[in-house]
Amino acid sequence: MDGNSVYVYDGNYSPFTVDGKANLTITAGSSPVVEGVQSVTTNYGLRDCVVFVNNSVNIVLNMLDIQGNGLGTINA
Repeated sequence: MDGNSVYVYDGNYSPFTVDGKANLTITAGSSPVVEGVQSVTTNYGLRDCVVFVNNSVNIVLNMLDIQGNGLGTINA
C-alpha cells in the first residue's frame, strides 16, 4: 500500500494541521475526539478550523469525532 497510516487512540485531542503531505490516512481507534478551534492564516484571510489541510493531496480522515466552535459534531 502506498502512503502512510496514523492510528489515533481514544482520548481528546487538540486541533491540528496537515501540511505538505501526500497519501495519508488518519484512522480512529475507537472514539477519539478532536475538539477546539485553531486560527489559521490562508490566502483568503484568517480562518477558524479544527483540522486544516494545506499543500497536501489524498488525505483521509476516517471515523474521527471532530467537534469545534460550537457548531455541533461531524463524524469524518
